[in-house]
Amino acid sequence: MNKESNLYTIIFATIMVIIVGGTLAYLSTALKPAQQANIQNEKKQNIIQATGFMDKDKVVRDESAEHFKNFVTRRITVDFDGNVVFDSKGELAEGSEEILKDNEKDAFNVNPRAQYRSDDKDKLFPIFVCENEGKKVFVVSCSGKGLWDDVWGYIGIGADGNSVVAAKFDHKGETAGLGSIINEAKFQNQFEGKKLADANGIYKGIQIVKPGSQELNDNTVDGLSGATFTAAGVKDMLSVYLEVYFNYLTKNKI
Repeated sequence: MNKESNLYTIIFATIMVIIVGGTLAYLSTALKPAQQANIQNEKKQNIIQATGFMDKDKVVRDESAEHFKNFVTRRITVDFDGNVVFDSKGELAEGSEEILKDNEKDAFNVNPRAQYRSDDKDKLFPIFVCENEGKKVFVVSCSGKGLWDDVWGYIGIGADGNSVVAAKFDHKGETAGLGSIINEAKFQNQFEGKKLADANGIYKGIQIVKPGSQELNDNTVDGLSGATFTAAGVKDMLSVYLEVYFNYLTKNKI
């Protein structure tokens, strides 16, 4: 065949597309289980980081599955009105930590990032009951919209349903050095020791204020200089999610 002909070029290109496409398809299928495992382990890592049981930097993703198994004793999902739609205590055999992969209401399967555009009353609110050496922490998750894309977080709330013990935030595409700071310790550590209610037990939430604009109290943290929209996104998601969690945790003995 004349290698200078158009027919040869078309045949060669077709064969290459088939070979390369087939190889990529095979690799995608072969690597999918590992990719899914990494995604699940990263989620478990974030949950454990929000418990305050360990130094965040020492929670390694590849070891998070074991920590999750050791610390998470129960998974609960509630709706906007605080009705329980899933409780691993009733769904699973006693002592089992199995995640029900086909049950979208299992707290571990709820993906707040996929539902932040939904009406608030359609959202699901996952709660992870974590225990270690007699200490109980409820890790809850939330999600919202930053400047460019999703922002999300995991908040550890003490046994009183009011005190924040730790927080872990992350983002998909916020500006480096500005909005991206939400996943850094200097922003996250501000939440430790904050309260969801005032001294009278009235829910106040956690407000994110302009840095240096006012004296901080139990319900406020400094925002991000130069990243107003990212800070507003975090503030909005906390205002939606935390009140639901507070109402449920303070009204129900878990």
